[in-house]
Amino acid sequence: MSFMEDSPYQPPAAPPLPAPREPGPIKVFGVFHLIFAGLGLITALWSIASTFMPPMFIPKDDPAYQLQIKLQQDMMGYTLASIIVILALVTLLLISGIKLVRSRPDGIKWSAIYSWTSIATKLLTLVVTMIWILPITRSAMRETMEARKNDPTSRRMAAIIEPIIGISMVATPIISCTYPLLALYFLSRRNVKDWAEQRSQGAF
Repeated sequence: MSFMEDSPYQPPAAPPLPAPREPGPIKVFGVFHLIFAGLGLITALWSIASTFMPPMFIPKDDPAYQLQIKLQQDMMGYTLASIIVILALVTLLLISGIKLVRSRPDGIKWSAIYSWTSIATKLLTLVVTMIWILPITRSAMRETMEARKNDPTSRRMAAIIEPIIGISMVATPIISCTYPLLALYFLSRRNVKDWAEQRSQGAF
């Protein structure tokens, strides 16, 4: 009997271990990334259109019409920078979302790049808003109230709207950090990392 042949006295070779089950967050966040990429693209397109459009809900004979146009011009640089940021985040979401949906392990890395970039830009937006955008918006609101000094109803409404706008401008970038933080948390768990490592090594 050849030494290369299996001996009947030896136990059979162990079957190969089955591939670990793909963690649920891989596909879930892949789909959500693509959804948010689509929403981000719509937001960017709307921002581009509104940048070059006159105020839609203010009559031209209203004193606030020209003030609104002036505010749009003052914020033009910020608006264009925001559009560029949104398009960059949309690109990162598309790359990571497609890779995650296709079960590519490097989709986790691209998702982390998106998450950290998104958080950083939102914190920067918060700082710019508090230092620059909020003051010029409040100034525009006060000028509007002064221009409508003969209209008590508009003055009361403006007095109510001003703090609401201020709160929303500060709260929006903070709240919008929730999704990238969730993506970072769920896609950095141990089972996800183990799956990505084995997948990238060609273990399955």
